Amino acid sequence: MCTFSCQRHHALLAALLYREIERVCPADCRRLTERVVTDYGLDRGRIARENTLKMGDSLDIHNYKAYKSLRTTDDEFVEEVLSYGPDLTTEVSRCCWIDVWRQYGLLEYGKRYCLYCDKAMMRGYNPAITLEIPALMGRDGSTVCRFVWPGVTLCPERVAAKKEQLQGRFVMSWGQLTDHLLHCAKQSLNSEEPGLGDVVAARALRAFVEIENSRPYEKGGFINDSGDR
Repeated sequence: MCTFSCQRHHALLAALLYREIERVCPADCRRLTERVVTDYGLDRGRIARENTLKMGDSLDIHNYKAYKSLRTTDDEFVEEVLSYGPDLTTEVSRCCWIDVWRQYGLLEYGKRYCLYCDKAMMRGYNPAITLEIPALMGRDGSTVCRFVWPGVTLCPERVAAKKEQLQGRFVMSWGQLTDHLLHCAKQSLNSEEPGLGDVVAARALRAFVEIENSRPYEKGGFINDSGDR
């Protein structure tokens, strides 16, 4: 049984799942991958939505960013706000997911996560807020990811205040996030064809274990569960 504990595990398993979808279902892999990633993103957004409403907060961009917090470190995930409004625009110049996919030669598979997940999370949280992604690393020569929320203005102090109030209450560990990723993928694929999700998941997990067993011990690992973004 696999035990997931860090961001690298989340990124690696995602890419391996999408690779195995292509290998098992080559004729329909694009549609199936889009569904798997979208379903996962929608569920992540729904969880953040439910937590926001449970706390009596509104479903705005500030609470979206506060309640969907991920555990990353500033040297592994670098995001800059280009415009706080009226069209909120941010740009990511360093991404730990991309780094992992490049390290293992899985960028072509991994970046399919980027195509659909963030937009699906936003829809799952509040479909009235639109997210556009005009640039993605590794696509069409782009070296950054750019996110635009048309008509949205962000006050960073409000996000910081809400995170301070929450004190990480609803932040999932990387182990929980990766388990959730695997569960959603199996569920989506099994609903397409009984047993398909189990086959794809088993193949991806075998590849995951092979990669992990071949890695030399690295003190401190890649990214652990410390640090809340």
